[in-house]
Amino acid sequence: MRTLVTSELGGSIQWRPRDGGGTAVEIVLNLVRS
Repeated sequence: MRTLVTSELGGSIQWRPRDGGGTAVEIVLNLVRS
């Protein structure tokens, strides 16, 4: 599990990388689910 921390969002984004890397869509979906 990778964790991407962005100051813009003021929080951490966790997503499961697929096909060698996570996509922006997957990151957004995880944000909505959280």
